[in-house]
Amino acid sequence: MIKPFFLLFWFLISFFSFSQSKTVLKGKIVSDNLSLSNAEIVNIRTKKVVVSDEFGDFTIAVNINDLLVIIAKEYFEKKIYITSNLLSQEKLSISVNKKVTELKEVIVKKEQLVSPTEIAESGRMNSYNATMRANQTGVYTGETINGIDFIAVGKLIGKLFKKKKPIITVNFKEYITDNITKSFLFETLKLDEKDYFRFLDFCEADSDASKLALEGNEFKIVNFLFEKKEAFDRL
Repeated sequence: MIKPFFLLFWFLISFFSFSQSKTVLKGKIVSDNLSLSNAEIVNIRTKKVVVSDEFGDFTIAVNINDLLVIIAKEYFEKKIYITSNLLSQEKLSISVNKKVTELKEVIVKKEQLVSPTEIAESGRMNSYNATMRANQTGVYTGETINGIDFIAVGKLIGKLFKKKKPIITVNFKEYITDNITKSFLFETLKLDEKDYFRFLDFCEADSDASKLALEGNEFKIVNFLFEKKEAFDRL
């Protein structure tokens, strides 16, 4: 009676040990029929990580029902559940798909702010053209020669402002409301509408705000708004 019991016990222990033994899985990572190197193969249960070599090959210890996750930069993740059928294959081929990068259309607004460098350069080009025309025809064009065309500069900056009203106050928020277009604030400056009043309060807290409103220099006010918007975004 003892001997059959011992044999049964030994059989159960052997079977259990065999079922829990790990199997080395050999595989290859490919994309569009090309080998993919440096892909990470992660066994979620054991937390074991291996990396595919220059030929896309890898080996990893697994058990049935383990979950493998393949991770590669610029590729979609791939999940593989280990089954007895997969383990019966001599070498497993795993294909991953490359992510598609979408190019977003860039829209240039008509009211896009022109940098001071571009404004100055524009002025120099206009002056140069005026000089050339004057030299060719002998007629004075009315434009500044060898300097900046302030008429052109004024037109560029003026696009950002509403039709001016008489300034009867130096309150910065009222000045902005009366003189700056909403399209500049919300489209060019990229200010969120819900932050409109909070942003104006933030600007007005600066001691320079009331001075700028009193001075009424449009170019300085535009630069001031851009600087305050950068600081506001960092809050």
